[in-house]
Amino acid sequence: MRDAARAALAEELPCDPDARVHGLRREGDEVVVRFEQDGRSVEERFERVLAAVGRRPNLADLDLERAGLTLDAHGVPRFDRRTMQCGDAPVFLAGDVGHDRPLLHEASDEGTIAGENAARFPDVRPGARRSPLAVVFTDPQLAMVGESWKELRGRDVVQGEVSFEDQGRSRVMLMNRGRLHVYADAREGTFLGAEMAGRAPSTWATCSPGPTSSG
Repeated sequence: MRDAARAALAEELPCDPDARVHGLRREGDEVVVRFEQDGRSVEERFERVLAAVGRRPNLADLDLERAGLTLDAHGVPRFDRRTMQCGDAPVFLAGDVGHDRPLLHEASDEGTIAGENAARFPDVRPGARRSPLAVVFTDPQLAMVGESWKELRGRDVVQGEVSFEDQGRSRVMLMNRGRLHVYADAREGTFLGAEMAGRAPSTWATCSPGPTSSG
């Protein structure tokens, strides 16, 4: 899936996802970026640089280490995703503060689980969560639902896959790039997850089939 996304992106712009940036500096009206690519040092000039580095939970002023909680490398208390509880303490996390899945529907489930368990503590119970869902609105667009291939490694799983390169509608629209992978339990046949990289998937994913005839 990564290879399919990388190939599609590389058609539009230089794509170096494995490059390691070692330095940035301004020279006149340009930005000079020095990075390592395939073991060699490279230096290139650009008019603008957009740095997308994510967000950090705003926890620095809480002195959480004094609460006796175990913190991870990000300074976030370690917690159980099923109960949102931090260890055995009467402390529960929800939303972006958990540094787990910063998505609105995930935060909604986490808030319900954390709130219910905080109210009935110490009777802490696992809560119900929706299937994981993540979408990256790029071109090609990327999507994941359920469990990813990385999470399923080592389990008895069967995989189905399809390429959009030879799909009729995609070819007509000159958007025949990308792939779709689906995963299922090999013994029970239960659907476990899917991952997709494709250009403008809404053009075909939202099309419903017409009526069928029995003649």
